[in-house]
Amino acid sequence: MDGNGVIDASDKTKIGDPFPDFTVGWNLNIGYKNFDFTAFTYASVGNDVYSAWERNGNYTNRSRMTLARWTGEGTTNDPRFPRYSFTDANSNIRVSDRYVQDGSFIKLKNVQLGYTVPATALKNVCKSMRVYLQVRNAITLTKFTGLDPEIAGGIMDTGIDRGAYPQARTFSFGLDIKL
Repeated sequence: MDGNGVIDASDKTKIGDPFPDFTVGWNLNIGYKNFDFTAFTYASVGNDVYSAWERNGNYTNRSRMTLARWTGEGTTNDPRFPRYSFTDANSNIRVSDRYVQDGSFIKLKNVQLGYTVPATALKNVCKSMRVYLQVRNAITLTKFTGLDPEIAGGIMDTGIDRGAYPQARTFSFGLDIKL
């Protein structure tokens, strides 16, 4: 960074921003005859994520990106994929831009399809009945290589992916009855 040809503490610089340039969300609600459809989608654009989980100790599991590592002449010289060694004399796990990724994403958070049974079919059993199918965390579109760009954790972990489990995709069936 300082141009003197020596890599030392003077070369440190800001290498990422965990806060998005903008976020956007939208809802879609459609009804036709006795059917209804709802979808909730949102996006985060321009945030960076520091993949702390990739800096695990030497004797822990690695991501499959390790397969693209440098293995000798004629292989990658990409600094994101250095030679792998159990002893790691070069300290390849030290903090660097190697672990910073674009965390932008678009998520389909909730989608639901419902059907309201006609009152004539209920024959005074109840006032109304609605049956629905729902999927939560249906789709995530991102170039992020971690488990989930929508990182779990508190304010102190903003923009830091420690490898927490992603939000579960949940399929639900429901029945709403009004007596």
